[in-house]
Amino acid sequence: MLKVFSFLLIAIVLSVITACGFTTNETKWDSFNNFITKGEKNIIELRDGKTGKTVEIVEEEKVKEFLLLFEKINLLKVSDEEIKGYQYLANIGSDQILFFNKMIKINDQYYETDKEVPVEKIKKYFE
Repeated sequence: MLKVFSFLLIAIVLSVITACGFTTNETKWDSFNNFITKGEKNIIELRDGKTGKTVEIVEEEKVKEFLLLFEKINLLKVSDEEIKGYQYLANIGSDQILFFNKMIKINDQYYETDKEVPVEKIKKYFE
Protein backbone atom coordinates (compact mmCIF):
# COMPACT_ATOMS: atom_id res chain seq x y z
CA MET A 1 0.00 0.00 0.00
CA LEU A 2 2.85 2.37 0.85
CA LYS A 3 4.47 1.65 -2.54
CA VAL A 4 1.22 2.46 -4.36
CA PHE A 5 0.82 5.69 -2.38
CA SER A 6 4.47 6.68 -3.04
CA PHE A 7 4.10 5.88 -6.74
CA LEU A 8 0.90 7.91 -6.94
CA LEU A 9 2.48 10.86 -5.11
CA ILE A 10 5.53 10.79 -7.40
CA ALA A 11 3.27 10.65 -10.47
CA ILE A 12 1.28 13.67 -9.27
CA VAL A 13 4.43 15.68 -8.49
CA LEU A 14 5.93 14.86 -11.90
CA SER A 15 2.68 15.82 -13.62
CA VAL A 16 2.62 19.19 -11.86
CA ILE A 17 6.27 19.86 -12.69
CA THR A 18 5.74 18.89 -16.33
CA ALA A 19 2.63 21.05 -16.61
CA CYS A 20 4.50 24.04 -15.19
CA GLY A 21 7.23 23.56 -17.75
CA PHE A 22 4.75 23.81 -20.59
CA THR A 23 3.02 27.00 -19.51
CA THR A 24 3.60 29.80 -21.95
CA ASN A 25 5.07 33.09 -20.97
CA GLU A 26 2.33 35.45 -22.13
CA THR A 27 3.75 38.24 -24.21
CA LYS A 28 1.69 41.26 -25.08
CA TRP A 29 2.45 42.84 -28.42
CA ASP A 30 0.67 46.10 -29.13
CA SER A 31 0.50 48.50 -32.06
CA PHE A 32 3.02 51.37 -32.17
CA ASN A 33 0.25 53.95 -32.57
CA ASN A 34 -1.34 52.84 -29.29
CA PHE A 35 1.74 54.12 -27.46
CA ILE A 36 1.52 57.66 -28.82
CA THR A 37 -0.48 60.10 -26.71
CA LYS A 38 -3.85 60.63 -28.37
CA GLY A 39 -4.61 64.06 -29.76
CA GLU A 40 -0.98 65.21 -29.81
CA LYS A 41 -0.01 64.24 -33.35
CA ASN A 42 -0.07 67.71 -34.98
CA ILE A 43 3.66 68.39 -35.33
CA ILE A 44 6.56 65.97 -35.47
CA GLU A 45 10.09 67.11 -34.79
CA LEU A 46 12.71 64.70 -36.17
CA ARG A 47 16.41 64.61 -35.35
CA ASP A 48 19.05 62.57 -37.15
CA GLY A 49 21.20 60.72 -34.59
CA LYS A 50 24.30 60.85 -36.81
CA THR A 51 24.25 64.48 -37.93
CA GLY A 52 22.08 66.19 -35.32
CA LYS A 53 20.08 67.78 -38.14
CA THR A 54 16.50 68.58 -37.14
CA VAL A 55 13.39 68.90 -39.30
CA GLU A 56 9.77 69.59 -38.44
CA ILE A 57 6.83 67.90 -40.07
CA VAL A 58 3.88 70.29 -39.78
CA GLU A 59 1.66 69.53 -42.78
CA GLU A 60 -1.22 67.32 -41.67
CA GLU A 61 -0.80 65.00 -44.66
CA LYS A 62 2.94 64.53 -43.98
CA VAL A 63 2.28 63.86 -40.26
CA LYS A 64 -0.22 61.12 -41.21
CA GLU A 65 2.25 59.74 -43.76
CA PHE A 66 4.98 59.55 -41.11
CA LEU A 67 2.74 57.78 -38.59
CA LEU A 68 1.61 55.30 -41.27
CA LEU A 69 5.24 54.12 -41.51
CA PHE A 70 4.71 52.47 -38.12
CA GLU A 71 1.10 51.37 -38.48
CA LYS A 72 1.94 47.68 -38.91
CA ILE A 73 4.77 47.59 -36.36
CA ASN A 74 3.94 45.94 -33.06
CA LEU A 75 5.88 46.54 -29.86
CA LEU A 76 6.74 44.31 -26.94
CA LYS A 77 7.86 45.90 -23.67
CA VAL A 78 11.37 44.78 -22.72
CA SER A 79 13.60 45.49 -19.77
CA ASP A 80 15.86 48.51 -19.96
CA GLU A 81 18.54 48.15 -22.56
CA GLU A 82 21.99 49.67 -22.46
CA ILE A 83 21.84 51.29 -25.88
CA LYS A 84 23.85 54.39 -26.55
CA GLY A 85 22.84 56.79 -29.27
CA TYR A 86 19.96 56.42 -31.72
CA GLN A 87 19.33 56.49 -35.44
CA TYR A 88 16.45 58.95 -35.28
CA LEU A 89 14.58 60.80 -32.56
CA ALA A 90 10.99 61.99 -32.95
CA ASN A 91 9.16 64.36 -30.66
CA ILE A 92 5.45 63.82 -31.20
CA GLY A 93 3.48 65.98 -28.79
CA SER A 94 4.68 65.06 -25.30
CA ASP A 95 6.18 61.75 -26.47
CA GLN A 96 9.87 61.32 -27.24
CA ILE A 97 10.66 58.32 -29.44
CA LEU A 98 14.10 56.95 -30.24
CA PHE A 99 14.37 54.65 -33.24
CA PHE A 100 16.83 51.79 -33.65
CA ASN A 101 16.72 48.91 -36.17
CA LYS A 102 14.63 46.46 -34.12
CA MET A 103 14.05 48.53 -31.01
CA ILE A 104 12.09 51.66 -30.13
CA LYS A 105 12.29 53.70 -26.96
CA ILE A 106 9.16 55.67 -26.12
CA ASN A 107 9.80 58.15 -23.34
CA ASP A 108 11.72 55.99 -20.82
CA GLN A 109 10.56 52.52 -21.91
CA TYR A 110 12.24 50.22 -24.45
CA TYR A 111 10.23 48.06 -26.84
CA GLU A 112 11.27 45.30 -29.18
CA THR A 113 9.67 45.58 -32.63
CA ASP A 114 8.25 42.68 -34.61
CA LYS A 115 9.52 44.27 -37.86
CA GLU A 116 12.47 46.40 -38.84
CA VAL A 117 12.00 50.10 -38.14
CA PRO A 118 11.80 51.80 -41.59
CA VAL A 119 14.87 53.98 -41.03
CA GLU A 120 15.45 54.45 -44.77
CA LYS A 121 11.98 55.97 -45.08
CA ILE A 122 12.61 58.24 -42.08
CA LYS A 123 15.85 59.35 -43.73
CA LYS A 124 13.86 60.76 -46.68
CA TYR A 125 12.40 63.46 -44.44
CA PHE A 126 15.89 64.99 -44.21
CA GLU A 127 16.41 65.26 -47.97
